[in-house]
Amino acid sequence: MPLRLDRSSADFDELFATFLAAKREVSADVERATRAIVDDVAMRGDAALLEATRKFDRLDLEASALRVAVPEIDAAVKACDATTLEALTFARDRIETFHRRQLPKDERFTDPLGVELGWRSSAVPPMRASAKFGGSRSARIRASPTRWRRRRSSSSSRA
Repeated sequence: MPLRLDRSSADFDELFATFLAAKREVSADVERATRAIVDDVAMRGDAALLEATRKFDRLDLEASALRVAVPEIDAAVKACDATTLEALTFARDRIETFHRRQLPKDERFTDPLGVELGWRSSAVPPMRASAKFGGSRSARIRASPTRWRRRRSSSSSRA
């Protein structure tokens, strides 16, 4: 909630001191509150989103107002000056690039001894890692958060 202070006000010093002494949210507090909102929206959908909008933005919307129609978007774009559009495009591209770099990705490489190593990423467990050994033997190791298992490939009799 924004706090409006006026330096010329008679109680400015007292209000400013109170403001400075107030608890500031720490990262964990913000994370916990944010996670609760995101989880609620994930579970209850638009109803939770509209409720949060009423609570935090003091804006009473209907579900039909959540979707912005293409003509509305086109009109908004036409109403923007070129500098604003450039700034918005730059911000969009930068945000998209940042988040694409956060996506999990598979990796495969060969170490100096010639062992092929790699992993397959996934947003949810189990995580998988594998090692392929040269010659007639090959083994794959599967990692999960709770246990390790070694599996032989169908072509090998022993690993």
